[in-house]
Amino acid sequence: MRTPANPRSFKDPTAVLFRTNYIDENNVRELNQYVRTLQESRGEDFYIPWFDPFDGGVNAKILLVGEAPGGKASGTTSASGFVSTDNNDPTAENMFVLRERVGLERSQLVHWNIVPWYVGSGMRISRPNTEMLKNGAKELEHVLKSLTKLQVIILLGKTAQTAFYKNILNIRKGIKIFDAPHPSQQGISKHLHPGNKRLLILALKKAKIVISNKKH
Repeated sequence: MRTPANPRSFKDPTAVLFRTNYIDENNVRELNQYVRTLQESRGEDFYIPWFDPFDGGVNAKILLVGEAPGGKASGTTSASGFVSTDNNDPTAENMFVLRERVGLERSQLVHWNIVPWYVGSGMRISRPNTEMLKNGAKELEHVLKSLTKLQVIILLGKTAQTAFYKNILNIRKGIKIFDAPHPSQQGISKHLHPGNKRLLILALKKAKIVISNKKH
């Protein structure tokens, strides 16, 4: 598979259509079967995007956990249907650019959210409530079982961090957990939060060091 060289590639609908051909690739088949099962159990009122097959999937060594899918991932007419740094939105673009800047290979990472379904009206995203975060964390535990090569978890933003530490109880020994700011425009704004971009880059660099030092 050829990975995109530039962010926001999903602004082209043909790129999204092309990506859907790979949702059952070996690296994401198990994860996307989980998405199908979760979608069926939750019902049609829930919008749950796919794991991106151009990321590492079950072979990933680093898991990045956000808050919930944005409108460009799921829940709106212009959604790609993927949790992906190729989505046509600022958060995805920021993550794409910073990953490239740090020198992490896309195949080394997998992206997901503490709440895996879209939380919003279709017009705007909403904040997940306590029950959503608790239920979402339970689903994240299912995902963690599939990530057998995982070495690092990066929690993006306070919501993901609080929900993770409160609800996730079963973490395999040896997995490092790093907190980082959310990569949204507001989250790493140099005017609103002047140190946050640096902190996010630092977390990515720490993750890179961990996976580089471990021998497998």
